[in-house]
Amino acid sequence: NNRFVPEANSNSKLLSRKLKKQSAMTSYTPREKADATVWEAMKEGFASGGLVAIPSTLAVYAAMTFSPKFVKSTNWQSRTALVIMPPLFAFAAAAENKLVHRMHEMAAEKSHSREMAEWSTQSQQKMLNDHKQQLKKMSTQKILAQPGMTDRGALTIQENVEKEREIAGKFRESVVNSGVRVVPGELGVHHRLAN
Repeated sequence: NNRFVPEANSNSKLLSRKLKKQSAMTSYTPREKADATVWEAMKEGFASGGLVAIPSTLAVYAAMTFSPKFVKSTNWQSRTALVIMPPLFAFAAAAENKLVHRMHEMAAEKSHSREMAEWSTQSQQKMLNDHKQQLKKMSTQKILAQPGMTDRGALTIQENVEKEREIAGKFRESVVNSGVRVVPGELGVHHRLAN
């Protein structure tokens, strides 16, 4: 039972924590995913910019109220810039950080999906190779004694069905934890052709 299992790296841990926080998984097209990412970054930027606008506005107001030198040495354009530039910087920095963070998350999701597909393929290939090796070593009598070849193997068929269910359950669990949304239903003709 030495099977290849992808190592849990920090990205997959981050991904699993993120998925646990989401109450409902949404299926996006690439364009919708890009739009959602930009909107999340903008919301983060607006929140940071709004929080920085309060003290910058109060600072300029206090300087104008209590410092005649400040009033004489600045014009309305420079005062406006002193009020606007800190929130603008906070908006840009927060939005950029959120965008970079989200891109790393999306890369981790894609990497996890790829690792799971590789693991599944390698696991199935290893099982097939092991079975071929066993068949090469067996005599005809032993092959006929295998499950499904005679009535004697009926109990072993049930064991194989249980093993298949166990493997399918583990694979399903890995897919559910990967962030991929599985939609129930039948495949259409165009899906079957594409597959």
